[in-house]
Amino acid sequence: MNPAQAETCEPSLLKETAQAAKELGVGIHIHAGGNLREFNRILYHYRKPVVEYLADAGILGPKTVLGHLVVVAGHSLVDYPEGKEIESVAESGTSVGHCAHKYAKMAQVLESFDRYVESGINVGLGTDTYPLDIISEMRYASLFSRIVDRKFSGARAAAVFNAATVWGAKALGRDDLGRLEEGARADVVIVNLRTSRYGPVRDPITALVEYGSGADVETVIVNGEVVIKDGRSSRINETDLYNRAESVANKAWDNWANRDWAERRTEEIIPPAFPTRAG
Repeated sequence: MNPAQAETCEPSLLKETAQAAKELGVGIHIHAGGNLREFNRILYHYRKPVVEYLADAGILGPKTVLGHLVVVAGHSLVDYPEGKEIESVAESGTSVGHCAHKYAKMAQVLESFDRYVESGINVGLGTDTYPLDIISEMRYASLFSRIVDRKFSGARAAAVFNAATVWGAKALGRDDLGRLEEGARADVVIVNLRTSRYGPVRDPITALVEYGSGADVETVIVNGEVVIKDGRSSRINETDLYNRAESVANKAWDNWANRDWAERRTEEIIPPAFPTRAG
């Protein structure tokens, strides 16, 4: 069940969602703690922060994933006394989907990865902006958390690697994913660390987190099927896909002023890095 965003769902809808999920035996995903507007809106209308709002509607629980949960009581963006939102999420068994790169683009950050994990929250990593690179996402999660906590030894490689694998699988209720063991799906990702990009490697997981990117992946096997070989998809024609995507993108960019409320061109909304000229 995916009731989109906390601030766009009334309590009655959330309660119906919780009941339907229970009857169907399925999980719930909802965006929550996503921005300051949401925090202020829910606080204004319901006199409670977002986690309490969702808890009262029955949304929290071991089968629920809260997308982001960045802006909560006590966050540096919020002029509101620190409550027990983090503790409530941990006690309910609710998971958090953390997308560090997306929030860095908006000059915001989770405060902090270590705090959530040490509070007992199951944190899974996700990608919510291009490039969709889960390997780089591990590094972002680690570095941003260290900056927030001013702790160079924080958010260690093992923790963010678990968040990208077994903890993410746990959030989905899938213990057969994210690990290599008997009874699990035959999902394997092969990365060659014996290159000059990495240099001599003593600890492969630390090296992958500190230096790696999705472009380093050579082979991907999903449930026993090779879907990436020598860094290329075995399922699609990537050149054809790119050409079709580029055509659609150019049409959208060239027509953006007709879709924008202020009739702004793409270059006005997102100025180019350097001045450009046609011809």
